[in-house]
Amino acid sequence: MARVITICNKAIEYLFYALFFFVPLTFLPVTSELFEFNKMILTYALTVLIGTFWAIKMVASGQFRVQRTPLDIPILLFLASQVISTILSIDVHTSIWGYYSRSNGGLLSIISYIFLYYALASNFTAPMIKRLLLISLISGAVVAFYGVLEHFGIDKDKWVQDVQNRVFSTLGQPNWLAAYLSILIPISIAFSVQNSKFKIFNFKLQLLTFNFALLTILFYLTLLYTKSRSGFVGLWVGLIFFLGYLWLTKNKQFLNLKSYIIILLLFGSITFIVGSPFEQLRPFTLDSIRSRLEQQSTINDQQSTKPQGTVLETGGTESGEIRKIVWQGAIDIARHYPLFGSGVETFAYSYYQYRPVAHNLTSEWDFLYNKAHNEYLNYAATTGIFGLGSYFIMIITFIIFILKKRGANSLLVTGLLASYLSILVSNFFGFSVVVTNLFFFLIPAFVFVLNGSLNPEKESEIRNNESWLRWIGILAILVTCYLLLATLFRIWSADTDYALGKQYNRAGEYEQAYDYLINARQRRPDEPLFADELAVNNTALALTKLEQNQSTAAANFAAEAVQQSSYTIKTSPNNPTFWRSRIRVFTALSQMDEKYYAGALDAAQKSIELSPTDPEILYNYALILAQTGKVDEAILQLKKAQNLKTDYREPVYALGILYHELGGDYLNLAISQMEKLVKIASTDSQAQEKLIDWRGY
Repeated sequence: MARVITICNKAIEYLFYALFFFVPLTFLPVTSELFEFNKMILTYALTVLIGTFWAIKMVASGQFRVQRTPLDIPILLFLASQVISTILSIDVHTSIWGYYSRSNGGLLSIISYIFLYYALASNFTAPMIKRLLLISLISGAVVAFYGVLEHFGIDKDKWVQDVQNRVFSTLGQPNWLAAYLSILIPISIAFSVQNSKFKIFNFKLQLLTFNFALLTILFYLTLLYTKSRSGFVGLWVGLIFFLGYLWLTKNKQFLNLKSYIIILLLFGSITFIVGSPFEQLRPFTLDSIRSRLEQQSTINDQQSTKPQGTVLETGGTESGEIRKIVWQGAIDIARHYPLFGSGVETFAYSYYQYRPVAHNLTSEWDFLYNKAHNEYLNYAATTGIFGLGSYFIMIITFIIFILKKRGANSLLVTGLLASYLSILVSNFFGFSVVVTNLFFFLIPAFVFVLNGSLNPEKESEIRNNESWLRWIGILAILVTCYLLLATLFRIWSADTDYALGKQYNRAGEYEQAYDYLINARQRRPDEPLFADELAVNNTALALTKLEQNQSTAAANFAAEAVQQSSYTIKTSPNNPTFWRSRIRVFTALSQMDEKYYAGALDAAQKSIELSPTDPEILYNYALILAQTGKVDEAILQLKKAQNLKTDYREPVYALGILYHELGGDYLNLAISQMEKLVKIASTDSQAQEKLIDWRGY
């Protein structure tokens, strides 16, 4: 059994290396979400493998050993809050698995991160932690280098986003990349200043200060290319803490001021040349100074040609203003669900019930917000006082415990604390993703191992001296591992089918889409998102068959569409997106049979309950009412839609058409509606044509 234990120890070590090396790099174009979904599936897979070898090690040694840590009680409280919130959730499926396109943050992911925390604390030594951090820096170097290449146009035609303007590399979003880099930079600085020798993979490698300084500069340059304010602030708060803590503790490494001064001067120089994400700092950058040296006439010309128009036409509502509105919605959710929130990861559903009307006047009024864009408000909204409170207890306990051990903290530990603080700051303006959550949950374990805070002598033991029972136990563990990995592969492959089916649906190739969506449903029958997409596909096929005079096939597809749609709302009855989809399904099917109008009306009424401040739903509801002859009620709903969003074109135009169809005294009201529409959008040719026609000139 000794050899089995040795193999398990090595496997656990290298699997953790793989976790921190490959997760940041992983993204695949064959899935519905290229970045987070694949990172989460890989994290689950590596967690299963780490758990498998850890369990085999315990069985082989006859000892059940889980390292006690200073965070045991806070972690237990936090986990309990997440479990209870999931049980009481408005959407249990989402709370377990996480919001589909995000994946990170669901109960299963939280359990995985906590499990990894204990697996690392129970199996790693200080030298292994240092090697793991070095591997993280190597992975980060690849990520950052790719980000620099993106800035210079390596794949500028590959993405819809302007990736040259704001890079996101393998993380998928500029703010996520910036948060990741703000974690790595303090660690890289710590290695740079420390300038020590480490043994890695049986080779002695001299880590020169110059090499780490170059790596640090690469990280910082890429961070600036993200133009992320949250990442920028998170980094500098972490760096200020880094230097301040070393000074207060009189760390001997702080005496080497030259290294810090050089790095900070380089950061300042790079910021001066590249630019800052903050407007307040841009007057001090090279580009701004160059602009001020231009002729005043040129500046005046630029000012006179400044674009005018709607918020969207001039670049969209400032992100800070939108965040304030979303944060207010999160606070309102927390007030309504004070104890355990609306349910883990259910912000995408609960927000629309308490969405401020002010959101309708932003350029992102019709965007789906599945996060509060503030990790703490997100926890408050979705897991309540208990979730947010235990989350803070976990954070505060760790920080206080480490600050009390001032003399035992090395330069690397201080760097890790600075990285941890950068996560807390960047999360205030955004939310965690797979990579940042890995560091958030495991940095405390890194620190506890590095500064000797753990006490292995307190481990509990359960012994079993029967060798044959151990082999049976090992076999059972391996079978469980295989089943779990097979399940993960089935989930991943189901998503690839869903992604293809969705693409074919959007391209109007419904026959090709059908087979892929059926495969996705069969591989993962519990996922309502797949059923929703299949319902859309079935509806389109039903109408196609009807046009081809294949009435039986059309009826079958219509029945299947209703069945799939019913499954989605049964599984996720509080998901506004599924109810909107149901409106479209039943409205489309009403072309076959008017009996489907009743289902469309019911779906619209439920949608209004779930999203009372959404003008688009009221507009769609009004159209259905008008089509069923309920004109007076349709007019009322269109007026409500206009009140919720005064610059919303569609209800203004529809109300004008309805008034004109009523005729008589309503004709002047119809003209008034079109005049209002021309004021909203002067280039609206349809409104102008109606005005000319109705006025008679």
